[in-house]
Amino acid sequence: MKFRKFRVKIFSGKDEYGFEYKFDDGLNIIRGDNSSGKSTLVNALIYSIGMEEIIGSKGVASLPYALKSHFVDSEDEIRILESTVYIELENSNGVINTFKRAITSINKDSKLVEV
Repeated sequence: MKFRKFRVKIFSGKDEYGFEYKFDDGLNIIRGDNSSGKSTLVNALIYSIGMEEIIGSKGVASLPYALKSHFVDSEDEIRILESTVYIELENSNGVINTFKRAITSINKDSKLVEV
């Protein structure tokens, strides 16, 4: 299995936030200063494929508040109404699928992973 692309979408009610990362072939190194989001990225990646129990949590409890309740943008606290993770995977036969999992949602169950 190869990770191809990872995306987080966050909706505040009026604006959309998030990020996207495209994985290169081979080794990908995630580096950054303390509190820059490395653990958040890794935890969200694990959550996106439904395997958060390997890091000792169940469901959205494995994720930080910045993906499920609020975050700070230029000193403004932004409340999260909806947030979702997407992961694009490629299997050994070259078949590519995108998986979607809600983090915070009014009408989507965060326990389900959609293909």
